Amino acid sequence: MLPGFDKIVHIGLFGGFVLLWCFYYSSKRLSSKKQLRIFFYIFLIASLYGIGMEYVQKYLIPMRDFDVEDILADLMGAGLAYGICNISLVE
Repeated sequence: MLPGFDKIVHIGLFGGFVLLWCFYYSSKRLSSKKQLRIFFYIFLIASLYGIGMEYVQKYLIPMRDFDVEDILADLMGAGLAYGICNISLVE
């Protein structure tokens, strides 16, 4: 496997999560202010989930490691998608 490939996967998964949920909510007839608030909540949920899963791996799943770089990759993917959604989807 390529070195650092798992970080690319983390960025893609968390970015995809945020992007797809934002696409879903952008199709609703909501005010711009409400869309921005929902997009932020989606970003927040994705970020907390990524951080939480690392702690679950550290304390609850044997043979799994806690990795700060995975958290950073999760946050990067979620943040990039959040920025893209704010720029391109808000009406």
